[in-house]
Amino acid sequence: MHDLRLREYPTDPNQRTFEWIERIDRRRGPTVSAGDLYKGAYWSTVRELSKVARKQRSKIELWVASAGYGLLHVDDQVESYSATFAAYSPDSVSRVGSGEAAVIESSTWWERLTGRPTNSNKISCLRELAEESPRTPMVVVLSNSYLRALQKDLLAAEQQMDDPTRLFVVSAGIGPSDISHLQVPLDARFQAVLGGTLGSLNVRAAKTLIEDSATHRWNGKVVRDMFLQRQRSLPAFERPKGRSLSNCQVAQFIRDALKQDGGATRSSILRKLRDSGLSCEQRRFAGIFSSVPKGSK
Repeated sequence: MHDLRLREYPTDPNQRTFEWIERIDRRRGPTVSAGDLYKGAYWSTVRELSKVARKQRSKIELWVASAGYGLLHVDDQVESYSATFAAYSPDSVSRVGSGEAAVIESSTWWERLTGRPTNSNKISCLRELAEESPRTPMVVVLSNSYLRALQKDLLAAEQQMDDPTRLFVVSAGIGPSDISHLQVPLDARFQAVLGGTLGSLNVRAAKTLIEDSATHRWNGKVVRDMFLQRQRSLPAFERPKGRSLSNCQVAQFIRDALKQDGGATRSSILRKLRDSGLSCEQRRFAGIFSSVPKGSK
C-alpha cells in the first residue's frame, strides 16, 4: 500500500488528483473486496445491516463512499489504500484544514474520482445509483466531512428519485443547509438509546431505521417525524468526563496507537483515547500529536 497513501502525492490538488486516479486505475498489488477492507466498530455494525434487513423480509445492497476510489459496491475488488475526507489526517484529500476551501477541494476530488472514464458500466456515484433504481429507498450514512464532500452528488441523486423524500441522509449534527431537508434528525443525544460510541452513532441510527421499516414503510415524513419525536424526548447530551492524562502520557498513548496502525489519524487516536475512558482537550491533544515524530516507536 506504500504507493496508495495520499500523503505521498503532490501538494497541488490538480496534479495530486491526476496521479492518484492514474495509479488506482492501474492495479499493482493484491486486492480485497471493499466489504472486507474496512475495520472497527463502525464497520462491524455495517456488516449487521443485511441480517437486520432479512429479518424485516427486505433486501439491501451495501455501497461504500470511498475517498480513494469513489462509490464502491461491497463486492468490488480494490487494493488497500489510505485516503480520507476527514480533516487533519496525513492522508486527507484537502490540505487546507476544514473550512470552505477544504469543502470545495473535497467536492472537486469526489467529482473527478467518480467522473473518470472506466472500462466497465459500473455505477460510480450516488446520482447513477438513484437513476438505476429511482423507486428504491436510499439510505446514505456519512460523517460530516464526507457529507460535505458528497453534497452535490446527493442533490443530483435526489433529482433522480421518483419520490425524493425516500432519500435519507443519516449524519449526526448540522449539515449544509441545502441538504438539511434530506437529513434524518440525529444528534449525540441518541447515543443514550442506540448505544455504542459516538463514532458509530450514524450507522446505528441506520440500523434502527431498517429495524423500524415495517412501521414507517419508508415514508419520508413518517421517518423524520419518528426521529424528531425521539430526539425531543431525550435528555441533553453530556460527554463523560474521563481520567485526565499528563502531556507525557498522552504522547505515549499516541506513540502506541501509531505503532499499532501507522496510518491512524489524529482524530481517530483522540476518539480511541476518549472511548477508553481517558480525556484530553482537543486543542491540547492536537499540539501533542504534532510534536510526536511520526513513525516513532
